[in-house]
Amino acid sequence: MFAAGVPPVEALESSAGAAGNALCATTIRASRDGVTTGTSVALSICTKGLFPSMMLQMMGIGGEPGSLDDMLGTQVTTSNRRSLTR
Repeated sequence: MFAAGVPPVEALESSAGAAGNALCATTIRASRDGVTTGTSVALSICTKGLFPSMMLQMMGIGGEPGSLDDMLGTQVTTSNRRSLTR
């Protein structure tokens, strides 16, 4: 969504609605609230303690130069591969 020009607050709200999990949706909405006050997406999500540290590190790296979509896509691919091999 970020690459399509959707503002981060709107992207997080849409993601919360599509999460399919109440805990994830609540965490994403809390992160959205942090972003509205000027906190970065990565830092806002990091403080919630729900997501794996590797994903949060990649979000931090991807958020700096504006390549968050690419980093998240890589993380999803990696997570999917790991879940298939378990």
